[in-house]
Amino acid sequence: WLYPTLEKKKTKIAMAHKFAFGALFYGLTFITMALIFIQMKNVYMVSGEKISIWWMCFPYIVWAIGVLFVLPPLDELTYVLAPTSLKTLGMAIQKFIIYGIGSIIQTAILKGTKAWFPQTNTLKDFVSSDIKKLYWLLVGLAFASGAVFLIPAVKNWMEWLDIYGESETAGFDVTLEAAVKEQEKHAEDSPEDEA
Repeated sequence: WLYPTLEKKKTKIAMAHKFAFGALFYGLTFITMALIFIQMKNVYMVSGEKISIWWMCFPYIVWAIGVLFVLPPLDELTYVLAPTSLKTLGMAIQKFIIYGIGSIIQTAILKGTKAWFPQTNTLKDFVSSDIKKLYWLLVGLAFASGAVFLIPAVKNWMEWLDIYGESETAGFDVTLEAAVKEQEKHAEDSPEDEA
């Protein structure tokens, strides 16, 4: 519903900005998790009680918002860029990169931060562990990846990919110069200039 609503209002979010927003929400997810950990620790230290599992709704909601900004545009970009006869393969490669290579990176991060994890499966060990350091590391990684998408050269390259992919799908030949002209035309037609 988000992107169709924005299109009706003639508002276009640049592909790179969608990814940056997604990374921002991913970072906010880990901030939420760190704050929940602090709350869990405080409650346990004062009363020895557990906090409600309902606290975990907050990070899941924030994470889902991030997913809305990242996965649909990524699927769209992959689908548009892949040649007609290789669209399924293009999507498979994209999913492999996200989930396959992403899992390898995740495993490396978890191995590198193993000392921060609780040694046993008890709440007492969990609240006395340094797991919140992992959350803050993930916040930094999410925000850093989001910052990459805000670099003008990256934004322009992604816009060119988007324009190029759409023109290839439509059967047009687009050069970098034509993509830049199209981008400039879109900037002139944007609602920000009318305000």
